Amino acid sequence: MALENEIASLTSAINRLADILDRNSVLITAEPEESLGAMKISDAEKIWDASATPSDPTETEAPPASPTVTAEDCRQLCLTIVRKNRELKSQVTDTIASFGNAKKVDDVANADIPYLHKLLIEILEGIQ
Repeated sequence: MALENEIASLTSAINRLADILDRNSVLITAEPEESLGAMKISDAEKIWDASATPSDPTETEAPPASPTVTAEDCRQLCLTIVRKNRELKSQVTDTIASFGNAKKVDDVANADIPYLHKLLIEILEGIQ
């Protein structure tokens, strides 16, 4: 159970980091010798603070499971927004196009779908 919590926590942290990088359009490049795979064990031990790990796995709360967002969810959201306010069609298409000049939701990379969904939710909340 503790391992599942750790995996869920790491997955959540990676998704948050990906969202931050997407929002800031940061391109990270690293030389192979600077990558984490080339770290020495002593460096990794400095990063890992075992004292931060609780001794009792029941002390940690499981992070809420994030629902999987699909391209179909984004398409439905686009339709909902445009049906509520036709004037927002250009804003919706511009939002989709911000993902590599995508013309439609299917052109957006699967990794970017959750962030697109978040942006579309913000547009929808602006209507209500």
